[in-house]
Amino acid sequence: MNAGRWTWCLALVALFASACRAQDDQMNAAFKRLVAGDHDALPVFLESPEQAVAFLVARTQGGSPKARVAALQALTTVDLADDKVVDRPEVVLALAAAVAPSQSRPDVVDEGLRGLQRLGPGVAVPGNLVEHLLGRAAEGEVRAVAVLGLVGDASLIPVLQVYLGHADPGMVDWAGRALARLGDAQALHALLAELEQDGPARNRAFEKLAYARQPASVAAIARWLDSPGRPVSADRDVGHAAYREMAAWALGEVVPDPPLSKPAGLLTETDIETWRAWWAANADRFPPPSR
Repeated sequence: MNAGRWTWCLALVALFASACRAQDDQMNAAFKRLVAGDHDALPVFLESPEQAVAFLVARTQGGSPKARVAALQALTTVDLADDKVVDRPEVVLALAAAVAPSQSRPDVVDEGLRGLQRLGPGVAVPGNLVEHLLGRAAEGEVRAVAVLGLVGDASLIPVLQVYLGHADPGMVDWAGRALARLGDAQALHALLAELEQDGPARNRAFEKLAYARQPASVAAIARWLDSPGRPVSADRDVGHAAYREMAAWALGEVVPDPPLSKPAGLLTETDIETWRAWWAANADRFPPPSR
Protein backbone atom coordinates (compact mmCIF):
# COMPACT_ATOMS: atom_id res chain seq x y z
CA MET A 1 0.00 0.00 0.00
CA ASN A 2 1.41 3.38 -0.98
CA ALA A 3 1.82 6.32 1.38
CA GLY A 4 -1.29 8.04 0.07
CA ARG A 5 -3.51 5.07 0.90
CA TRP A 6 -1.95 4.72 4.36
CA THR A 7 -2.67 8.37 5.02
CA TRP A 8 -6.27 7.92 3.87
CA CYS A 9 -6.78 4.84 6.09
CA LEU A 10 -5.26 6.54 9.12
CA ALA A 11 -7.49 9.54 8.56
CA LEU A 12 -10.58 7.30 8.51
CA VAL A 13 -9.48 5.55 11.73
CA ALA A 14 -8.89 8.91 13.40
CA LEU A 15 -12.28 10.17 12.23
CA PHE A 16 -14.02 7.04 13.56
CA ALA A 17 -12.20 7.29 16.90
CA SER A 18 -13.16 10.95 17.17
CA ALA A 19 -16.81 10.14 16.47
CA CYS A 20 -16.78 7.38 19.12
CA ARG A 21 -15.25 9.74 21.69
CA ALA A 22 -17.86 12.38 20.88
CA GLN A 23 -20.63 9.83 21.32
CA ASP A 24 -19.16 8.61 24.61
CA ASP A 25 -18.89 12.21 25.81
CA GLN A 26 -22.50 12.81 24.85
CA MET A 27 -23.69 9.69 26.69
CA ASN A 28 -21.56 10.49 29.74
CA ALA A 29 -23.06 13.97 29.91
CA ALA A 30 -26.58 12.59 29.46
CA PHE A 31 -25.99 9.94 32.11
CA LYS A 32 -24.84 12.54 34.65
CA ARG A 33 -28.06 14.43 34.00
CA LEU A 34 -30.07 11.23 34.39
CA VAL A 35 -28.42 10.40 37.72
CA ALA A 36 -29.30 13.93 38.85
CA GLY A 37 -32.95 13.20 38.08
CA ASP A 38 -33.23 14.88 34.67
CA HIS A 39 -35.23 12.38 32.61
CA ASP A 40 -35.16 14.69 29.60
CA ALA A 41 -31.71 13.17 28.99
CA LEU A 42 -33.21 9.77 28.09
CA PRO A 43 -33.67 10.45 24.33
CA VAL A 44 -29.88 10.58 23.95
CA PHE A 45 -29.77 6.84 24.59
CA LEU A 46 -32.44 6.18 21.97
CA GLU A 47 -30.31 7.66 19.19
CA SER A 48 -27.78 4.78 19.20
CA PRO A 49 -29.34 1.76 20.96
CA GLU A 50 -26.39 -0.57 20.28
CA GLN A 51 -23.85 1.74 21.90
CA ALA A 52 -26.32 2.73 24.61
CA VAL A 53 -26.82 -0.87 25.74
CA ALA A 54 -23.09 -1.49 26.21
CA PHE A 55 -22.68 1.87 27.94
CA LEU A 56 -25.61 1.32 30.32
CA VAL A 57 -24.90 -2.32 31.16
CA ALA A 58 -21.40 -1.31 32.27
CA ARG A 59 -22.93 1.27 34.61
CA THR A 60 -25.27 -1.23 36.25
CA GLN A 61 -22.22 -3.07 37.57
CA GLY A 62 -20.59 -0.36 39.65
CA GLY A 63 -20.82 3.14 40.97
CA SER A 64 -23.39 4.48 43.38
CA PRO A 65 -26.83 2.86 43.83
CA LYS A 66 -28.31 6.01 42.32
CA ALA A 67 -26.21 5.51 39.19
CA ARG A 68 -27.24 1.84 38.98
CA VAL A 69 -30.90 2.81 39.22
CA ALA A 70 -30.44 5.39 36.47
CA ALA A 71 -28.74 2.84 34.21
CA LEU A 72 -31.48 0.26 34.78
CA GLN A 73 -34.17 2.86 34.09
CA ALA A 74 -32.47 3.87 30.87
CA LEU A 75 -32.17 0.25 29.70
CA THR A 76 -35.90 -0.21 30.13
CA THR A 77 -36.53 3.03 28.23
CA VAL A 78 -34.32 1.87 25.34
CA ASP A 79 -36.31 -1.37 25.34
CA LEU A 80 -39.52 0.61 24.87
CA ALA A 81 -38.08 1.76 21.54
CA ASP A 82 -36.58 -1.62 20.63
CA ASP A 83 -38.42 -4.40 22.46
CA LYS A 84 -35.58 -6.89 22.02
CA VAL A 85 -33.10 -5.00 24.20
CA VAL A 86 -34.15 -6.52 27.53
CA ASP A 87 -33.92 -9.99 25.97
CA ARG A 88 -30.17 -9.67 25.29
CA PRO A 89 -28.01 -11.94 27.47
CA GLU A 90 -25.89 -9.10 28.85
CA VAL A 91 -29.00 -7.13 29.82
CA VAL A 92 -30.67 -10.16 31.43
CA LEU A 93 -27.52 -10.70 33.50
CA ALA A 94 -27.54 -7.06 34.61
CA LEU A 95 -31.21 -7.28 35.61
CA ALA A 96 -30.63 -10.58 37.42
CA ALA A 97 -27.80 -9.01 39.41
CA ALA A 98 -30.15 -6.18 40.42
CA VAL A 99 -32.54 -8.61 42.14
CA ALA A 100 -29.89 -10.86 43.72
CA PRO A 101 -30.14 -11.51 47.49
CA SER A 102 -26.96 -9.50 48.03
CA GLN A 103 -28.71 -6.41 46.67
CA SER A 104 -30.20 -4.58 49.64
CA ARG A 105 -31.22 -1.34 47.92
CA PRO A 106 -35.01 -1.43 47.30
CA ASP A 107 -34.73 1.09 44.45
CA VAL A 108 -32.20 -1.09 42.58
CA VAL A 109 -34.36 -4.20 43.11
CA ASP A 110 -37.41 -2.22 41.97
CA GLU A 111 -35.81 -1.23 38.66
CA GLY A 112 -34.45 -4.74 38.11
CA LEU A 113 -37.92 -6.24 38.47
CA ARG A 114 -39.43 -3.56 36.24
CA GLY A 115 -36.98 -4.45 33.49
CA LEU A 116 -37.47 -8.20 33.92
CA GLN A 117 -41.21 -7.77 33.43
CA ARG A 118 -40.44 -6.84 29.81
CA LEU A 119 -38.74 -10.16 29.01
CA GLY A 120 -40.01 -11.82 25.87
CA PRO A 121 -41.17 -15.45 25.68
CA GLY A 122 -38.50 -18.14 25.53
CA VAL A 123 -35.61 -15.90 26.59
CA ALA A 124 -32.71 -17.83 28.13
CA VAL A 125 -32.07 -16.69 31.69
CA PRO A 126 -29.19 -17.37 34.09
CA GLY A 127 -29.76 -20.36 36.36
CA ASN A 128 -29.71 -18.30 39.53
CA LEU A 129 -32.40 -15.85 38.42
CA VAL A 130 -35.30 -18.12 39.40
CA GLU A 131 -33.67 -18.61 42.81
CA HIS A 132 -33.34 -14.83 43.20
CA LEU A 133 -36.98 -14.33 42.25
CA LEU A 134 -38.24 -17.01 44.62
CA GLY A 135 -36.40 -15.26 47.42
CA ARG A 136 -37.98 -11.92 46.52
CA ALA A 137 -41.42 -13.52 46.27
CA ALA A 138 -40.98 -15.00 49.74
CA GLU A 139 -40.39 -11.42 50.95
CA GLY A 140 -43.79 -10.41 49.50
CA GLU A 141 -42.58 -8.81 46.25
CA VAL A 142 -45.54 -9.14 43.87
CA ARG A 143 -43.56 -8.43 40.69
CA ALA A 144 -41.18 -11.27 41.46
CA VAL A 145 -44.17 -13.60 41.08
CA ALA A 146 -45.05 -11.89 37.79
CA VAL A 147 -41.53 -12.44 36.46
CA LEU A 148 -41.50 -16.07 37.63
CA GLY A 149 -44.41 -16.65 35.27
CA LEU A 150 -42.29 -15.29 32.43
CA VAL A 151 -39.03 -17.14 33.10
CA GLY A 152 -40.12 -20.22 35.02
CA ASP A 153 -41.36 -23.63 33.99
CA ALA A 154 -44.03 -26.08 35.08
CA SER A 155 -41.87 -27.26 37.99
CA LEU A 156 -42.70 -23.97 39.72
CA ILE A 157 -46.46 -24.60 39.71
CA PRO A 158 -46.58 -26.22 43.19
CA VAL A 159 -44.48 -23.38 44.60
CA LEU A 160 -46.68 -20.66 43.13
CA GLN A 161 -49.90 -22.41 44.16
CA VAL A 162 -48.95 -21.65 47.76
CA TYR A 163 -49.36 -17.93 47.02
CA LEU A 164 -53.03 -18.42 46.12
CA GLY A 165 -53.61 -18.38 49.87
CA HIS A 166 -51.50 -15.29 50.53
CA ALA A 167 -52.89 -12.42 52.64
CA ASP A 168 -51.96 -9.87 49.95
CA PRO A 169 -54.61 -9.80 47.16
CA GLY A 170 -51.91 -8.66 44.74
CA MET A 171 -49.87 -11.79 45.41
CA VAL A 172 -52.98 -13.94 44.91
CA ASP A 173 -53.81 -12.17 41.65
CA TRP A 174 -50.34 -12.48 40.15
CA ALA A 175 -49.91 -16.05 41.36
CA GLY A 176 -53.04 -16.94 39.39
CA ARG A 177 -51.70 -15.19 36.29
CA ALA A 178 -48.27 -16.81 36.60
CA LEU A 179 -49.79 -20.26 37.12
CA ALA A 180 -51.93 -19.84 34.01
CA ARG A 181 -48.89 -18.78 32.01
CA LEU A 182 -46.97 -21.84 33.21
CA GLY A 183 -49.77 -24.14 32.05
CA ASP A 184 -51.87 -24.73 35.16
CA ALA A 185 -55.28 -25.63 33.72
CA GLN A 186 -57.24 -24.69 36.85
CA ALA A 187 -55.66 -21.22 36.94
CA LEU A 188 -56.45 -20.68 33.26
CA HIS A 189 -60.10 -21.66 33.79
CA ALA A 190 -60.28 -19.16 36.65
CA LEU A 191 -59.06 -16.37 34.35
CA LEU A 192 -61.50 -17.39 31.61
CA ALA A 193 -64.34 -17.25 34.15
CA GLU A 194 -63.42 -13.63 34.87
CA LEU A 195 -64.40 -12.76 31.29
CA GLU A 196 -68.00 -13.39 32.35
CA GLN A 197 -67.84 -10.47 34.78
CA ASP A 198 -69.16 -7.21 33.44
CA GLY A 199 -67.49 -3.80 33.42
CA PRO A 200 -63.83 -3.03 34.18
CA ALA A 201 -63.37 -6.53 35.64
CA ARG A 202 -63.81 -7.99 32.15
CA ASN A 203 -61.14 -5.67 30.74
CA ARG A 204 -58.79 -6.73 33.53
CA ALA A 205 -59.50 -10.34 32.55
CA PHE A 206 -58.36 -9.54 29.00
CA GLU A 207 -55.14 -8.11 30.47
CA LYS A 208 -54.55 -11.23 32.55
CA LEU A 209 -55.14 -13.54 29.59
CA ALA A 210 -52.78 -11.45 27.46
CA TYR A 211 -50.07 -12.04 30.07
CA ALA A 212 -50.87 -15.77 30.31
CA ARG A 213 -50.49 -16.21 26.52
CA GLN A 214 -52.25 -19.56 26.42
CA PRO A 215 -53.57 -20.63 22.98
CA ALA A 216 -56.44 -22.38 24.80
CA SER A 217 -57.82 -18.92 25.70
CA VAL A 218 -58.09 -17.68 22.09
CA ALA A 219 -61.63 -18.92 21.47
CA ALA A 220 -62.95 -17.31 24.66
CA ILE A 221 -61.26 -14.00 23.82
CA ALA A 222 -62.28 -14.01 20.15
CA ARG A 223 -66.00 -14.23 20.88
CA TRP A 224 -65.83 -10.67 22.22
CA LEU A 225 -64.70 -9.29 18.84
CA ASP A 226 -68.37 -8.73 17.97
CA SER A 227 -69.30 -7.06 21.23
CA PRO A 228 -70.46 -3.42 20.93
CA GLY A 229 -70.15 -2.82 24.67
CA ARG A 230 -67.62 -1.17 26.92
CA PRO A 231 -67.34 -0.72 30.69
CA VAL A 232 -69.35 2.13 32.16
CA SER A 233 -67.39 4.37 34.49
CA ALA A 234 -68.90 6.44 37.28
CA ASP A 235 -66.08 8.90 36.74
CA ARG A 236 -66.57 10.86 33.51
CA ASP A 237 -62.83 11.53 33.32
CA VAL A 238 -62.02 7.82 33.22
CA GLY A 239 -62.52 6.11 29.89
CA HIS A 240 -62.42 2.39 29.18
CA ALA A 241 -61.57 0.59 25.97
CA ALA A 242 -64.43 -1.28 24.29
CA TYR A 243 -64.57 -5.01 24.85
CA ARG A 244 -63.90 -5.72 21.15
CA GLU A 245 -60.79 -3.50 21.33
CA MET A 246 -59.49 -5.29 24.40
CA ALA A 247 -60.19 -8.64 22.76
CA ALA A 248 -58.28 -7.67 19.60
CA TRP A 249 -55.34 -6.38 21.66
CA ALA A 250 -55.27 -9.53 23.81
CA LEU A 251 -55.34 -11.74 20.72
CA GLY A 252 -52.33 -9.84 19.39
CA GLU A 253 -50.47 -10.84 22.57
CA VAL A 254 -51.62 -14.46 22.68
CA VAL A 255 -51.66 -15.61 19.04
CA PRO A 256 -48.23 -16.80 17.82
CA ASP A 257 -48.69 -15.29 14.34
CA PRO A 258 -51.11 -12.36 14.69
CA PRO A 259 -52.29 -10.47 11.61
CA LEU A 260 -51.59 -7.27 13.58
CA SER A 261 -50.65 -6.20 17.08
CA LYS A 262 -51.58 -2.80 18.49
CA PRO A 263 -52.47 -1.32 21.88
CA ALA A 264 -56.23 -1.30 22.45
CA GLY A 265 -56.40 2.48 22.28
CA LEU A 266 -54.90 2.55 18.77
CA LEU A 267 -57.10 -0.10 17.19
CA THR A 268 -59.47 1.05 14.43
CA GLU A 269 -62.68 -0.57 13.21
CA THR A 270 -60.70 -1.78 10.20
CA ASP A 271 -58.29 -3.52 12.59
CA ILE A 272 -61.21 -5.18 14.39
CA GLU A 273 -62.54 -6.39 11.04
CA THR A 274 -59.09 -7.81 10.27
CA TRP A 275 -59.24 -9.81 13.49
CA ARG A 276 -62.79 -11.01 12.77
CA ALA A 277 -61.71 -12.26 9.35
CA TRP A 278 -58.65 -13.91 10.88
CA TRP A 279 -60.80 -15.69 13.47
CA ALA A 280 -63.26 -16.91 10.82
CA ALA A 281 -60.33 -18.49 8.96
CA ASN A 282 -58.45 -19.84 11.99
CA ALA A 283 -61.04 -20.87 14.58
CA ASP A 284 -60.34 -24.56 14.04
CA ARG A 285 -56.71 -24.04 15.14
CA PHE A 286 -57.73 -22.93 18.63
CA PRO A 287 -60.21 -25.24 20.32
CA PRO A 288 -61.39 -24.18 23.78
CA PRO A 289 -59.70 -25.83 26.78
CA SER A 290 -61.09 -29.12 27.99
CA ARG A 291 -62.75 -29.14 31.37
